Amino acid sequence: MALSIHNLSIGYSQQKIIAKELNLSVSPGELVCLIGPNGTGKSTLLKTIAGLLSPLAGEIKINDKNILLFTATERAKQLAVVFTQKIQAENLDVYSAIATGRNPYTGLLGTLRKDDVEIIQRTIDITGLKEFENKFVDKLSDGEQQKVMIGRAIAQDCPIILLDEPTAHLDTVNKIEITLLLKKIAKEQNKSIIISTHDLSLALQIADKIWLMNKNRIAENTPTSIVNTTEFNEAFSGKNFSFDKNSFAFKII
Repeated sequence: MALSIHNLSIGYSQQKIIAKELNLSVSPGELVCLIGPNGTGKSTLLKTIAGLLSPLAGEIKINDKNILLFTATERAKQLAVVFTQKIQAENLDVYSAIATGRNPYTGLLGTLRKDDVEIIQRTIDITGLKEFENKFVDKLSDGEQQKVMIGRAIAQDCPIILLDEPTAHLDTVNKIEITLLLKKIAKEQNKSIIISTHDLSLALQIADKIWLMNKNRIAENTPTSIVNTTEFNEAFSGKNFSFDKNSFAFKII
């Protein structure tokens, strides 16, 4: 099991616990979609898994080792993170931006070795950015910039990738393309990928597993099973609308 979570409580203090007693797992090759209403703690969970926030209780393990026992460099070799914010890369071309993913391996001087270059080039090919590799990142479209962010995480060459709403700023076509790219990477490179998203329909069609976060807890299940649960109904229905589990679309009542 690449990532396992045991009796985890998350939040900002014992007086502000967002969710507790979480028990979750992700295996190599799995794409997990983290869904739920706004304010339920999806970003907080991802930041805690990434080691940016300390657990209030419980533990998170990567290959049976508590993440708190990893140094920052060791953790960067195990886990990559892509946040919602747009990339800050003025005067940086695509190749150089993706190459920063190799920083945990290149030491203080940042000298790229042959295997680093091979990983960068392979990443550029996988993400479909070959024609853009010499272009400045800030001159690219939102979808292309997001592929650069994902490319940097892939170049980090670690078994786990966390993405916090990676398609939030994108149009429908780019959302689908990037989500399919992540699915392909999970399968072909045997990586564990966790994506938080508000695109419910796409998540249910693409994920191997769903984490549904609501009311201080998480329900974990397959897409076809999660839509039949009480937790799903509570999270995604209202007086004038409901989610149709057959069409994976909201219906106005």
